[in-house]
Amino acid sequence: MWRSEARPVDAAAALVAPCDGVLLAVEDDVTSTSLVQVKGITYSIQSLLRVPPGAPVPPGCKRVALAIHLRVGDFHHVIAPTGFCCRGSVYVPGTLLPATWEGYHYLPGVLALNERLVVHGTVAAQRPTGARGSKTDRTPQEGAPFIGMALVGSTLSGNLKLCFDDRIRTNFLDPPDYAVHQTYSGDAFMRRGSRVGYFQWGSTVVVVADVPKEAQFVHHAAEVVKAGEPLLR
Repeated sequence: MWRSEARPVDAAAALVAPCDGVLLAVEDDVTSTSLVQVKGITYSIQSLLRVPPGAPVPPGCKRVALAIHLRVGDFHHVIAPTGFCCRGSVYVPGTLLPATWEGYHYLPGVLALNERLVVHGTVAAQRPTGARGSKTDRTPQEGAPFIGMALVGSTLSGNLKLCFDDRIRTNFLDPPDYAVHQTYSGDAFMRRGSRVGYFQWGSTVVVVADVPKEAQFVHHAAEVVKAGEPLLR
């Protein structure tokens, strides 16, 4: 893991980059059930995350999406792009097709086909108050902003880890035919910039999140970003 001073985390941004890499796709206002992989190729949010993203988007918010491709020379750790209460994780078995620039263009929906780890929850600036492990902690507030993040494997990079749940296993020689869901109490709070997971090699991170409507992207597709840098202000 890098030193904190090597990857300072912007405290004022609506979202920061969860990892190093190249922005594969940026979507400023997602109003459909699909996301763009690259121009002309889409995949569904539900098929990627395996959880409903929550609807409608809360008043005063818009839904954004982005995908970052980790290159060979990038650090392969993933941090929280904003503070959020992690309500659950999903291990989704799948293929390990090449997540290269050629693969993105010629393998439709590869991000929703490959093996992946998904974390999902509600955006929160700080840990919710209330009794630890209480029922209210386990139930997301109605209308709370949604966030989902998928760590997608690829050829030679199917070994994915979550930093806060060592029960999660990936890279099966004989993977199950079903997705494995885990749920967490409201105590599973991810502080902005805290470690979420990492790749043993590297592939792609996709983020779908509800942010303030006035927030604007400060980077565009094909630009290089570093973990902790602002993506929306």
